[in-house]
Amino acid sequence: MICDYSNILCEGDKNSLDYQVYSIVFADKNVLPCGAKSLLMVKEEKLKNKESVCAIIDRDILSKKEIETLKNDDIYTLKVRAIENLFVTDFAIYEICDNKNIERYEASIKEIKRILFNKYGKRLNKQYEIEINEENILEFYDPKKVINTVALMLNMSQNEYIKVFFDLLKKKSSYRKSIEQLIEQ
Repeated sequence: MICDYSNILCEGDKNSLDYQVYSIVFADKNVLPCGAKSLLMVKEEKLKNKESVCAIIDRDILSKKEIETLKNDDIYTLKVRAIENLFVTDFAIYEICDNKNIERYEASIKEIKRILFNKYGKRLNKQYEIEINEENILEFYDPKKVINTVALMLNMSQNEYIKVFFDLLKKKSSYRKSIEQLIEQ
């Protein structure tokens, strides 16, 4: 489990979403950004740091078998496609809407999920070994578009949405815990 490690390697650099999120969620750990390194380079970095080290990477389109193999090397994956998809889990959207006093957003979220699933669901189901459906489509939708799509749906800018996400992440331990639970352990 990640709580057993004192050092956590992550993708990106000090300005990346990965580093920013994990350094808040795991504030009691030393989070080390590794850039856009391949898995092999992350493994090499782990070997250099003989102390207690694990890594967290995006799920991308890894198979269940690949995810299990990586766990054996203390490399953990997100349960969602990429770090950006953490921003649009149902829990995150609910908390952000609650914080911004946005009412009646459930119908909008349901509609956007329906549209995205109808447009991309079949293709995504071919990429993943888990069933992609209307309920979890946002967790696997294109990471470059997902935050902006949801922010626009809620009449917010992407920057405002991200700012609220981080404000909540810093203030609410339940929010940090929900993010931690979205890592395969």
